[in-house]
Amino acid sequence: MTALRGTDRRKITKRVVDTLLPGQTVWDGEITGFGVRRQRRDAVFVLKFSFAGRQRFYTIGRHGAFTAETARIEARRLLGLIASGMDPSVRKQGTSPAPAISVARLCDIYLAEGPAHKPDKKASSWYTDASNINRHILPLLGDLQAEAVEESQVIDFVWRVVSGATRLDERVGPRRRVIVRGGKGVAGRTLAVLAAVYAFGIRRGFVTDNPAKTVRAPKGNAPGRFLSRDEWARLGDAMVAYKAGAGASAFIDAIHLLALTGCRRSEITRLRWSEVDLERKLLRLENSKAGPRTVPLGDDAVELIQGLSRAGSPWVFPSTRGNGPIVGIQKVWNDLRREAGLPTARLHDLRHSFASQAVTSGASLYLTGAILGHRQSSTTERYAHLQSDPVRHIASNVSRGISGALGLHRPRKSLSHDFDRVYELGEDRKE
Repeated sequence: MTALRGTDRRKITKRVVDTLLPGQTVWDGEITGFGVRRQRRDAVFVLKFSFAGRQRFYTIGRHGAFTAETARIEARRLLGLIASGMDPSVRKQGTSPAPAISVARLCDIYLAEGPAHKPDKKASSWYTDASNINRHILPLLGDLQAEAVEESQVIDFVWRVVSGATRLDERVGPRRRVIVRGGKGVAGRTLAVLAAVYAFGIRRGFVTDNPAKTVRAPKGNAPGRFLSRDEWARLGDAMVAYKAGAGASAFIDAIHLLALTGCRRSEITRLRWSEVDLERKLLRLENSKAGPRTVPLGDDAVELIQGLSRAGSPWVFPSTRGNGPIVGIQKVWNDLRREAGLPTARLHDLRHSFASQAVTSGASLYLTGAILGHRQSSTTERYAHLQSDPVRHIASNVSRGISGALGLHRPRKSLSHDFDRVYELGEDRKE
């Protein structure tokens, strides 16, 4: 793209167009090459660009057929075509067909340029997107022309992922193995990535429609499980025994803090002392999945952190090798859950169990979501069914009070709000 040397550069708006004099041209101050010029009577939107070493002009359309904003959108679309190797002026003349872009190529551009369009998206999320693209989207849709993909093909794609068409289990190194599974959860996440790829493609002008936006994601089972009181006790015994035997105190303390805060794994394993505010009993996380957020600390969590040694490291849980934080916590968790008799429990289930405990104790979904750092209320709503017992308990207390005022109250032992009773309520619900 060649630089424009015109002196009249400002954002093109309706007011700018209306005040143009015959023969005057204004170049947009935001989109390079986008301009508007008035001929004898009409104002015309244009695009100036370089292609194959030659400078060219493309007439977008007359003011009236296009508004300033729709012409701006069209200019962005045309610049996307130019960036992908298409000459819009040739395509307009119909002298030769424009090269089609494949789904695979669109995915490549999305992964390469997407971070500039979404600067707040975490690197780990881009890694997950790349994994879903490489393991599911490319094998099933990669060779198709992106513009030609229809909704019916996306529906078929989702069903094939659900049924395990992309399932894979192969060894890729002496100590590394790639396991790819199908299922509703994987299909739903991959569909979301495909929709994001097409939304990006529309913004860049590579495609004109998103065939994935109207496809419904399959509903899988609610993720995770909640630890019962007995399971918590067995896990606690295993943690004490492991810490005494293996001496991996940093890992056990990190797992303990995960259980007491409901934080995500990386939020604790990569926790810095600069993010800990014991005076206000808070964690001020600078780089969580949802961006910077504050996590309230209960008294037990504060006591746990106070007992940790700083040892001159910026990390709350420093590695014994090197200067970074601990790594390999999953191996310790595997040992713990095996010792505790919890073979299917995941480390992330500590977060689910924290949320379960909060909701079952009577906390609102809004407050629970705020503690966990959920960006969307729908994420917290998976725990809505846990509120039935505390709500019913409140209804029972109110109804007994009204009955007492009516003289119809029969004395009855009230329910306790302690930790054990909360679990009894939860276990009654599960039965």
